[in-house]
Amino acid sequence: MMLSVGLWRIKARIVPRLEGSGRNVSGTLYLVPEDVQMHAIRSYLPFEKIGLIYNANEVNAVISADNVRSVAAEQGFTVVSRTVPLDADNHPVAESLPGLVAELAAENVDLIYLGSSSFILINRNAFTAAAVEAGIPVAAASEVAVTESQALMGLVSRYYSVGQLTGRRAEKILIEGAEPATMAIEPLARFSLIVNMPVARKLGLFPPMTLFNTVEVIETQGAQR
Repeated sequence: MMLSVGLWRIKARIVPRLEGSGRNVSGTLYLVPEDVQMHAIRSYLPFEKIGLIYNANEVNAVISADNVRSVAAEQGFTVVSRTVPLDADNHPVAESLPGLVAELAAENVDLIYLGSSSFILINRNAFTAAAVEAGIPVAAASEVAVTESQALMGLVSRYYSVGQLTGRRAEKILIEGAEPATMAIEPLARFSLIVNMPVARKLGLFPPMTLFNTVEVIETQGAQR
């Protein structure tokens, strides 16, 4: 079996280690580690306080938030977090997102970080629109929040490239006879730093000149909505 995985899947016990799963499953890493994310964000936008909003029912989102807090202790910044409220059926309430963004704005966060979160990615338009309206940039770990919504920037593994890497590893198993149990679970060799320029214009936060040799500029119509 092949799957794309993030480092959080080790903590979630989906795989025991990156050196090999020890069973009939392997995969690829698609999320850039949080410490690398924070360094990349600071190369664009210096910050002292960041905001987090996450669904506490998602294991991956909880682990991502915990990782950010650990990095904050190492790198010396403050984290202000909010969890998404649940309805009577224990489902996260999407309508709460603009209000949660407003709470972070009231706390004077410098930016909001969107890590691993299926729920917020599904509701990305309401989430990022509320942030832009409040004048707060969103830095995302997944490309779709930048390319198809209003996140300002992201240090991401492009989905197309992850698919190529995963396909190559499947080829090794199915054609070359490699054993999934002993295959190391690896990331891409290179990540992409992408910037949504329509959002940068709205917020007045243009990339520093030092980044223009490495940044990938997105002119997405989705950011205009």
